[in-house]
Amino acid sequence: MIDYREIPDTNIIEFSIDGKITAEEYHKFAEKALAFFEKHKKVRILKEIISFEGFDFAIFKERLLPDLLRHQGDITHAALVADEKWIEQISSMITPAFPCRVRQFKLNDLGAAREWLRTAKEDSIEVTSDSKGNCMCFKVTDKLTHHDYEHVLIPTLEAVIKECGKARMLVDFGKEFHGMEVHAMWDDTKFGLTHRHDFERMAIVGGPKWSKWAARLGEAMMPCEVHAFAAEDYARALEWVNAPIKSEVGAKS
Repeated sequence: MIDYREIPDTNIIEFSIDGKITAEEYHKFAEKALAFFEKHKKVRILKEIISFEGFDFAIFKERLLPDLLRHQGDITHAALVADEKWIEQISSMITPAFPCRVRQFKLNDLGAAREWLRTAKEDSIEVTSDSKGNCMCFKVTDKLTHHDYEHVLIPTLEAVIKECGKARMLVDFGKEFHGMEVHAMWDDTKFGLTHRHDFERMAIVGGPKWSKWAARLGEAMMPCEVHAFAAEDYARALEWVNAPIKSEVGAKS
């Protein structure tokens, strides 16, 4: 069974799955969801899986299925509410392939899932007030996407490079980093290769366990200093990324 709901005056839809999904139920769901996508263009979704007992294979012949799949890129945020571990594991495996920001909640946390879906920011990265001169400071608050690189990170840094010649960058992952879209990883690689000589220093603060490894790799690939700092060492990272480079100190003395 699929129970479909639209939240008034928002771009949020919810649907609950309980038991087996029939082809007829899926068709009705697809019709309503497609109409909602056409109306709102960008949509946030809450998927509650109370129980799952399979689906009719006739769903693969559903004529609206291709249209629905084409709208995957129009989902900006998705809350998955389920207790089954295997559902969470599948979600974690496929999430990087899509641009939407995803959070997983237990069934008894339905209220928290709705609150997150309602209040989550559109962008996952922002320029902070600690930015000054040729040093740009970024705060990451969710999953990094192609949109974040295309509309925030890349144009900000390219403007600084154009104006100052060289840039410095601090990225604060904090505790809200939730991975990267595959397209964003490619954006990061291309930008790094294009501007590998345009940076003086880079500081990575907090983030996943691989952030220190990424800092070492970055320092090996780019002719600038790249350091990783613990989340609680933000102030030290900010001081370091803004400090004069040794050659600058020697030139001034």
